[in-house]
Amino acid sequence: MPDAQASAVGQAIRMALADDDLRHANALANKVDGIKFAAEVHQIEASINHSVASLRAEMQSGFDAMNLKLAAGISKLDARIDTKIAECQAEMMRWMFIFRVGQVAATVSIVKLLK
Repeated sequence: MPDAQASAVGQAIRMALADDDLRHANALANKVDGIKFAAEVHQIEASINHSVASLRAEMQSGFDAMNLKLAAGISKLDARIDTKIAECQAEMMRWMFIFRVGQVAATVSIVKLLK
C-alpha cells in the first residue's frame, strides 16, 4: 500500500505542476495574444486615421472649389445689382428733371397770368 500512496501523491504533485505549467502557458499565450491584439488595434487605428485624413483633404478641396464658385457667383450678382441701381438712378433723375421743368413752366405761367 505504501507504493500506491506514493504513486497517488506523485500523481497529485505532477497534476499540480501540470496545472501550474498550464496556467503559466495560458498566461503567456494571453500576453502574446494581447500583444498581437494591441498590434492589430494599432494597425486598424492607423488605417482609420489615414482614411479620415484622406477624407478631410478631399472635403477641403471640395469646399475650396465650392467657395471659388460661390465667390464668382456673388461677384456676378454684385455687378448686376450695381447695374440695376445705376439704371434706376438714371431713370429717377430723368423723371425729376421732367417734373422740375413742368414745375418751372407752371410757375412761369401763373406769374404771367397774375401780372
